[in-house]
Amino acid sequence: MRADVPTPPEPGPCRSEQRRLSVLVLGDLVVDEHWVTGIERSPTASRRGLSHSHALHALNTTVDTLSGAGLTASVLARAGLNPDGSGTPLCEVHAIGVWHPSDQRVLRAMMIPQNTQGRSPYKVSWPFTEYNLDYIHLHNLAPFINDAESPYATTTVIRVYERTANDGVRLQKRIDWELHPHAEVNGSPSWIKAETDLEKLLKPIGSGQVPLPEIVDAIIIKDLVKGVVTEKMIEWLVNVYGEKRIEGRPIPWFISSKAFKPGWLKKLHNQHVQLLVIPPVAAQEAARRNETSSSWCVAQGVPSPHALELLESQDRKLQKLFPPGQDRLVLALPVPERTCVIAKSCEGKSEPWLLVQPDYALQPPRVGVPMASVLFGALVALTIKHRDRTHRENLDIALDFTKKWMEHQSMRIESPDGWKPEEEPVVPLDVAPPNPSRLRRDEWHLAVKTWKQAYSFISRGIIEHGGLKQIELWRAMTDVDRYVSLTKSKRSAIRSLGLLLDRYKECTDERPLSAMLLARPGSGKTYLMSKLAAQHGFDFLSFNVAQMLQKSDLFDAFDTIVSTRAAQLHPEKPTLVFFDEINVELESSPVYTVFLDPIDCSTYRRAGKAFHIPRCLWVFAGTGIDESRRETKGSDFKSRLTLGPINFDAESDDADSDDAKLERIYLGVSMLKQEFPEVRFVSKKVLEAFAHLKP
Repeated sequence: MRADVPTPPEPGPCRSEQRRLSVLVLGDLVVDEHWVTGIERSPTASRRGLSHSHALHALNTTVDTLSGAGLTASVLARAGLNPDGSGTPLCEVHAIGVWHPSDQRVLRAMMIPQNTQGRSPYKVSWPFTEYNLDYIHLHNLAPFINDAESPYATTTVIRVYERTANDGVRLQKRIDWELHPHAEVNGSPSWIKAETDLEKLLKPIGSGQVPLPEIVDAIIIKDLVKGVVTEKMIEWLVNVYGEKRIEGRPIPWFISSKAFKPGWLKKLHNQHVQLLVIPPVAAQEAARRNETSSSWCVAQGVPSPHALELLESQDRKLQKLFPPGQDRLVLALPVPERTCVIAKSCEGKSEPWLLVQPDYALQPPRVGVPMASVLFGALVALTIKHRDRTHRENLDIALDFTKKWMEHQSMRIESPDGWKPEEEPVVPLDVAPPNPSRLRRDEWHLAVKTWKQAYSFISRGIIEHGGLKQIELWRAMTDVDRYVSLTKSKRSAIRSLGLLLDRYKECTDERPLSAMLLARPGSGKTYLMSKLAAQHGFDFLSFNVAQMLQKSDLFDAFDTIVSTRAAQLHPEKPTLVFFDEINVELESSPVYTVFLDPIDCSTYRRAGKAFHIPRCLWVFAGTGIDESRRETKGSDFKSRLTLGPINFDAESDDADSDDAKLERIYLGVSMLKQEFPEVRFVSKKVLEAFAHLKP
């Protein structure tokens, strides 16, 4: 052999042109059924119950679809195909989960939407053509659950929609057919016990079964916190694949979990986590945990400091798992059923970037459809196909595909009789990224620095950039649009009220919810509640007891609530009713007793007759509740409140604290702009004066 001829490399587990890409998807596979109904008026029906509906589906329409890990796997399985199912798939898909063994063949077929055509309760069974599925493999963990007292099943979610008077569709009810895992591991549900022999997944265990591949090009975790993704499963996957390499690189992991801080994440030590997605449920969980803020994004489409802190904390975890210098993307989807994204992108040793698509302010979709599982699958497919592209480029294409997918999926509910599953979009692998990008990109460290300046009393909130000094008012309005709040008491109160508003919209109980806000007169409570109502999609009705002369004026207010609700064009839209100065006495006595029945059972009595008040969210404000005298009914009123009293002006918030003084600076600038809009410059001495104004 000539010395100048290089020796060919030793064969190894490297990807070659002959080997098809292979991915492994671990997670909770769920079947979704979407039923669209109308009111049934048949005079011959018996046992009607509280309501009677009929399906608006035609004979050949489809109600079944996959969600969760099943939907992510389906998106990956169809990547590279043509809409009609022809073409060459990007990768071989191996999905691990728990379902009823008799559903194996059907679930595998459902990975291709064409196979679901005509699947509806009009037929107990339905014929389907199994398209080429030789690259899709399902690995059921159910045979490994050797506990006769813990049966397993295919989790199914039925969503019942109702056609509304304005030709819209609203989600009426959700029914979960789900068996819960038999075990708890570190407080989390788990199907698999520690002694389970997972090695059987590497060997054929029955007729028609295939083993897991010896090497995969990506490991995808889609965790709905239903017991499939556990520390035991992650440890086993790390033992099997953790040391293997593809073309000299470690196998990348792509993760999405509804738990903001999944306990199993720490088991991925020395593994390359290339993508971590925080879906809406996890993002909302993170917001609820925060003590002062519940906002990920402010009105200008800029991530709040709270959002940057959360992304930074998750990125630090990934840095601990794997040495620095590796590509990784931490992506948050803070708004349910919207394609708003906030991400921290790290590529090699270059400085990190902040990526934002702030479409949360756009008109919400008429019908809510999933998007996190779809975007996740699309982004994984594009990343493993185009490793040479930036995160921004792949994310651009994935977001565009997800919007198209959501538009198609919403028609399943809006026009069920004409919807066709075979028209579902396919991830476009060969399109070029849009130019210019739809994603705004900023330097991560500059974004963090700017927020620190805006929240620093030392700098008086002045932001210095490129030689320009300015105060940006919206940076003090991260909790509620156009409302300045920086002190802990205000932000904590706003957070509590915001969670109550979200709870009201999610609750199907007809009983009203109520809250009490403690604050001094003139502290801007009415303005706050109006902005908070608008931000959460509520109609707003406001009354001030101090402007009333007698108790009959309160009953007039109740009449106004009833008539206003009856005249609403969209009766499904919630209403927030706000009563200020609840401490004022009318006719020499407190007014608490007048509100007992309205907030307890949605009724009030006038002239001896009972009247019903449509369900509302009640919020009261005052300086306190008089419980010293039993006859005032103050204690009864307090006991019937859902939430309260909430201290809006907590004495623990020192008026001389930096946060309080900085808040007064922002308030002063806000009032200055409102009264003198022509003013463009302000001196630092004026800001000092604002800081020392009395609260």
